[in-house]
Amino acid sequence: MTTAPPKETATVLIVEDEIMIRLSAAEFLREFSFRILEAANAREVQALVAAGEQFDIMLTDVSMPGEMNGFGLAAWIRKTCPEVAVIVTSGFVDVADLPGFLADGGTFLPKPYSYDDLLLHVKRLTAGRIDEAKKA
Repeated sequence: MTTAPPKETATVLIVEDEIMIRLSAAEFLREFSFRILEAANAREVQALVAAGEQFDIMLTDVSMPGEMNGFGLAAWIRKTCPEVAVIVTSGFVDVADLPGFLADGGTFLPKPYSYDDLLLHVKRLTAGRIDEAKKA
C-alpha cells in the first residue's frame, strides 16, 4: 500500500525560462500538494505581484531573459514582499552575486538539482514560515 504524500499548504512560485525544467519541478511539487505559480521571467513575476498573487517561496533561476536576472528579482521580492523566502538556482558555480545573496539569508540550490533536494529546500523554508507564524 502506497502512502499518500503529506498535505502541504504553502504556495511556491517557480521562475524558470526553460519550460521543461519549470513544468517538471511544478509537477513534482504539486504531488506534495504545494500550490504552484509559474513565471518565465521577472516581468511575469512583477505582473503576478501587481495582480495580488501571494506566495510563500520563490524558486528562481539566475540566468533568464529580460532586464533582471534571478539575483535582481530576489532583491526586488525582498523589498516588495519581505515575507517571501527565496531559493536561487544556477548551473554556474562561480556566481559573483552569490556571497551577498547568501549573507542576506538567501538559499542556493545548484543545478542540476534532484527533486529530493528541491523538496528538502522547500520543506525547510515552509517549516520555517510555519514556525514564525505560530510565534506571532
